Amino acid sequence: MGKRGEPRMPVQLPVRIFGTDLQGRIFSERVSTIDVSRSGAKLSGVKAKIKGDEIIGLTCGEKKAHFRVKWIGQPGTATEGQVGLLNLTPERPLWHLNLPLGLTDSFPPGTPRRAPEDATL
Repeated sequence: MGKRGEPRMPVQLPVRIFGTDLQGRIFSERVSTIDVSRSGAKLSGVKAKIKGDEIIGLTCGEKKAHFRVKWIGQPGTATEGQVGLLNLTPERPLWHLNLPLGLTDSFPPGTPRRAPEDATL
């Protein structure tokens, strides 16, 4: 069984992301979360072509934070349009949820694996 740095809460929340795509064009999209944690989020419905380690903005209601792109779903797979993000200011709460503290979260084998540096999402 694998281990993640903190537990994730499966929840669909409408959010807006914005930043610069691979061609240097500014984008702004309404997408949804798949799951969230104190320090990250996994999104679905992302159409912009962005690269790993890019910094993008995310708004949830009136709150805004900057995130680093840590994982991008592969085109042509079930993860296409999904993006894993790491919150650059996790000390400022973004989600209006009662999230569990940073305990180790186990996940079943066969779950799509993220990049090793992404272990804290």
